Amino acid sequence: MKIREIDPLVLSGGEGGSATWASYMMLVRVTTEDGQVGYGEAVPTLRLLSVEGAIKQVAKAYVGKNAEDLESNHIDWYKQDFYLPVSFESASALSAVDMACWDFGWKGAGDPSLPDAGRETEGPGAGVRERMVRKM
Repeated sequence: MKIREIDPLVLSGGEGGSATWASYMMLVRVTTEDGQVGYGEAVPTLRLLSVEGAIKQVAKAYVGKNAEDLESNHIDWYKQDFYLPVSFESASALSAVDMACWDFGWKGAGDPSLPDAGRETEGPGAGVRERMVRKM
């Protein structure tokens, strides 16, 4: 399931007031070559344009890669973005793209494309996937 396109989508509530930063929301739409679409959310706060730019940079690295290979994609992005550990914009962009890629797995929960996600047998994460699938 290769990624064809990654688009940042800026949404605005159009509200003014003292917290105008809170009236903006940024979604990321990841589209695969077979037409599947996943969505994730970035947190732009006051850095709307910077986060949008960071999403476009992540897109350059991720387009053409397998959406299900999250770990390998992370490693590749980390090699390209030296400032990831300290960059709000880069971390927010990467997180949003990750969410969108996980969205593919959750949408296909009947036949999960990410079979190991949430399948811990011990500890606090044990059975999370099964509980979430039952609620869908």
